[in-house]
This record gives sequence, C-alpha cells and structure tokens, in this order.
Amino acid sequence: TEIKKTMYASQDGKCAGCKSPTEFDRMVVDHCHSGGQVRGLLCTNCNLALGLVYDDVDTLINLISYLQ
Repeated sequence: TEIKKTMYASQDGKCAGCKSPTEFDRMVVDHCHSGGQVRGLLCTNCNLALGLVYDDVDTLINLISYLQ
C-alpha cells in the first residue's frame, strides 16, 4: 500500500481516468491485462468501464463518437 499511497499523491488524489477527486480507499490499482504493467489509480467507475470494454481502444472511440 506504500506504492499506492505514492501513486495517490502523484495523481493529486484524482482518478487517472476521469480526473475526479477520489478518496484513497475508493481507488484501485489499474494494470494492463496483457502486459501486466501498472498504469495508475482509477476510481471504481473508471476501472469497471475499462473492464467492461476489455481495455479496447476502438470500442472506447466508438462510444465517444456515439456520445457526440
């Protein structure tokens, strides 16, 4: 959890995805499922969103286009 505390401070207490201020205990460590690298801390909603689209960039781009 020391690494998580350091990451939390470096992100100014904000989710790496939506940039919203998020309480420390509501953050999760996000990692690349194919390579295993840690990417940052995400709020629960952003973590679930990435999981639901299987980290697929094309799906996220399509969703953004849909919203626009």
